[in-house]
Amino acid sequence: MADTRYYVDRMPNPPLLLRRVGYRDESFLRGEWQLTPLIIDYMFGHNDFVDEISEAQARKIAPAAFS
Repeated sequence: MADTRYYVDRMPNPPLLLRRVGYRDESFLRGEWQLTPLIIDYMFGHNDFVDEISEAQARKIAPAAFS
């Protein structure tokens, strides 16, 4: 099983939950996981509003993403 890492984009209000599962980057938007370029942009230094977070923090930001 692929390792899942979580991120948050602090630019929108409320913040946007992001995750990386293996090589797939997704954002939790409108109640579903969708492909996103935001994490790769962050990795290359093009998005100062994204930060890596723990799963516990991710669950607080978007509890619906885990149900």
